[in-house]
Amino acid sequence: MDASLDRVTRYTGAAFLLVFVTSLAAGLLGDAALGGDGPLLVGRVSEHLVALRASNLLWVITGIGIIAMAALLYAALGGVNRPLALIAFGWWLAEGTMLAVGALGMYGLLAVGAGTIGAAVSGPEREALASLFLGVQQGAFTMHMLFFCLGGLAWYSLMLQARIVPRWLAGWGIVGVSLVLANMLVAAWDHDLTLGTIGLVAMLLYVPFEPVLGTWLVVRGTRARAGQATQLQGVPA
Repeated sequence: MDASLDRVTRYTGAAFLLVFVTSLAAGLLGDAALGGDGPLLVGRVSEHLVALRASNLLWVITGIGIIAMAALLYAALGGVNRPLALIAFGWWLAEGTMLAVGALGMYGLLAVGAGTIGAAVSGPEREALASLFLGVQQGAFTMHMLFFCLGGLAWYSLMLQARIVPRWLAGWGIVGVSLVLANMLVAAWDHDLTLGTIGLVAMLLYVPFEPVLGTWLVVRGTRARAGQATQLQGVPA
């Protein structure tokens, strides 16, 4: 049972590292292509088709990784508090679904930029169509972050209770994801209000957490003793 739990936690750590790398790369590629001043939206998409396609593919991989990570966490922590673990799993499943919706929005935006959709309509109408697809992508991204934060609060609370990582590490995750959640609630109200003081503090605090957690789980595995591992499986020690 110890060996099985240890293997699951190491796989979970690898999934955390994968999701961190793919989401960071996807975000950087997308922001570099669409951010800042420049030509109209359709023109920017047309100029950066390769980068945006790569970004979208990385978001799809991220979504798959999130669902795999949720399944692994449920296998490791489901015995601690099964109802809470099921809720957390549901939140991250919804997060992966929102990433899929966002990818569909980006596919539409790419089709407009490449001229396969809306090529026969006027420039302003193409811009409006591109803005619609971008709005779908951005709205889905905001919802994905909300679901991520809700699931993260539950998972990190379960980690704290199960003690499969040090308390300071689980506490770091709880505080960091709480700040991210506060920022994303502001974003849900008005997207232009993101990355204020709360957003900057949240980024600085939370961004390093996932690679640290992933590395800890890969290198150290579970810290649970035999009795604790039995409890994680739902059997009194």
